Amino acid sequence: MKKLLAIMVLGLLFSGNAYSNDAYLSCENLIPHKVSIIINDKTKKLILNGVEREVIDWSKNFITFWQSDLEKELSVENNSFEPSVLDRITGTYDAYDCTVVDGAIF
Repeated sequence: MKKLLAIMVLGLLFSGNAYSNDAYLSCENLIPHKVSIIINDKTKKLILNGVEREVIDWSKNFITFWQSDLEKELSVENNSFEPSVLDRITGTYDAYDCTVVDGAIF
């Protein structure tokens, strides 16, 4: 009985890591222009081309964020810009198609 309890406790301790540390995405559009995105589910951080961006909403299916500080400021002043959305299901971000890679491209 003690062995069974020990196995259950150890199993619960080691099963807590459901997320990886960082997920690296390489995104390309038709021009072709590439961007690199790093997302971390634990800390809910998104890094676009080496710069951490302000995340507005983080869910299992979508991540909504400001692409730049300038767009955020212009949107506050005259509502001319919308935040960017990374679709985690289809792998799209605005006009970019993203694929998972081993590391950041920048």
